[in-house]
Amino acid sequence: RKMWRVAVRTKFFDDFVLASKVRVAQVVALGSGLDTRPYRLDLPHDLRWYECDFADVIQPKVETMKKFQPRCALCSISADLRDPTWSSMLLHAGFKPEDKTLWILEGLQYYIPRDSFLALLDNLFNLSPVGSLMVLDIKTEAVLESIRSTRPTTFVSGFSNPEADFLPHGWRVTHNILSVDYRE
Repeated sequence: RKMWRVAVRTKFFDDFVLASKVRVAQVVALGSGLDTRPYRLDLPHDLRWYECDFADVIQPKVETMKKFQPRCALCSISADLRDPTWSSMLLHAGFKPEDKTLWILEGLQYYIPRDSFLALLDNLFNLSPVGSLMVLDIKTEAVLESIRSTRPTTFVSGFSNPEADFLPHGWRVTHNILSVDYRE
């Protein structure tokens, strides 16, 4: 059952990336895990794709994927998003805050405390020009309570009203609770 939900989420995110690829110059996948979109999606060769995750996730992935060719300009960054210097690492890697960006936060929000996640939204807003996009999945507090009542979980926060919660941090929900669009 869980794998089915992950497959549907992956398809949704794939479709969002493909629909957005002509609107942005760069993509940043935060908490990217083992994401292989730069290798398997039909992406523009000149699209800059930055993937950021813990070193113990990124380094083995980079080693494993050496034998494959990404379809865009891929840069892997070992970073802990809880460390405020992660964005300077992104800038040092060539990220251009003046270029429209697609931010991917797949499977990330519910692992980060609420205040830290809202601070992350502020940081992304400050790194994004008008026309940038964000796609993420969220868990509501009700879903988290249901999960917590049946089993232990590492999920720490949810949002029951992302439209109201995200707007003060510069992000306006335009499609549904899974996709967030930035200052259209």
